[in-house]
Amino acid sequence: MKKIFKNILEYLGLSVVSKSLLEMSDDPLHALTNIFQKDEVKIIVDCGASIGETSDLYSKNFKNAYVYAYEPLPNFYNLLHQKSLKNNRIIPFELALSNSCGSNTFSVNLSSGTSSLLKSNKIKSSTYGQLTTPQEKLKVKTQTLDSLFQNETIDVLKLDIQGGEFNALCGAEKILNENRLKAIVCEVMFERHYEKQVSGTKLMSFI
Repeated sequence: MKKIFKNILEYLGLSVVSKSLLEMSDDPLHALTNIFQKDEVKIIVDCGASIGETSDLYSKNFKNAYVYAYEPLPNFYNLLHQKSLKNNRIIPFELALSNSCGSNTFSVNLSSGTSSLLKSNKIKSSTYGQLTTPQEKLKVKTQTLDSLFQNETIDVLKLDIQGGEFNALCGAEKILNENRLKAIVCEVMFERHYEKQVSGTKLMSFI
């Protein structure tokens, strides 16, 4: 019976796979563990570290790695710092990665997770609705990856910074040109949530 069912599905151009396999195929960590031997990863950069959940997860899966975690939002950074006190391979920094060193205005939105160095688009997105509505402005420190990692090779760069991914990569021009970056895990947005946000196509073309 299973064989007949399988043949019918194949005829229709369909197949059955386990739910767990589908979930793993959509999991960046699963992809990374297939790319790397776990003991070879030494440096992970978590840009947009939030409260440190990804930093903690990556450090536990790559036990020889140090995770350099960058988060500019003070309330998120405080929780990230607390997590680092229990895990000495998470090294937190209260700053934003961008294409320049100095300071910039950080927009804190109605939903903290949508906060960004970029101004929210005045036309509300279908994804976020009112959640990107600005609530306050903060002055935050900015650095480039080139300034922070002048000679080191980054094994994994994770970017989830609400439209600022392109600028962060532009700030890694020297690292990229010298082939000192092995893997990128990057959020790509196809809807224009922020002003001056590059298109998803341009970001992927750049990568």
